[in-house]
Amino acid sequence: FAASRRLVVPAIFEPEYAQRVHAGLAGDLPWRLSFRDNRLPGKAAQKSLTRDDFAALGRGGARAVHNTVMGQAAEGFQYLYESFDIAGGRAAGEVPGSVLYDVLDDLRGEGFLGFARRLTGEAAIDDVYAHATRYLPRHFLKEHEDVTEWDDRRYAYVLGFTPGWPPDAGGLLYFHDEDGVAATFMPGYNTL
Repeated sequence: FAASRRLVVPAIFEPEYAQRVHAGLAGDLPWRLSFRDNRLPGKAAQKSLTRDDFAALGRGGARAVHNTVMGQAAEGFQYLYESFDIAGGRAAGEVPGSVLYDVLDDLRGEGFLGFARRLTGEAAIDDVYAHATRYLPRHFLKEHEDVTEWDDRRYAYVLGFTPGWPPDAGGLLYFHDEDGVAATFMPGYNTL
């Protein structure tokens, strides 16, 4: 990590815990379709539709959203995937007792935060944001930096819980430098 500012940690959780997380993600979560409306500034550009919201659009409205997202993706940063805001879901009382709330608590606990501080040398790390994402056919996330105007984000992380990820399924994590792609990581099960 000191040399490249990136790191892969396989088997980050005990196998039984990882299986519980995988089962929780595979269960019935209130996924929301997430995308941007690049015509809007800052945080207002982030959009999220519940299943009911999306159904209420009707076929024509859904097609219009998809066409707008794809048109904007041709011009710049854009994404389209399903997400579940773990802290927001807990606060709203969604999916009571979900193992995802345990994961959030563990990531916000001293064990993980202490690990992050020691790894990075950043004593100021004091919180973790977490949301679950699910990519279905035609979903994507374009090249980006995990930097925002509205929070004090210092590092980004990805936890993988999909077993047997095929290399041709996409979803590779690329790191770029001035010469092009500096490193590529394939999603892995129970991997940070």
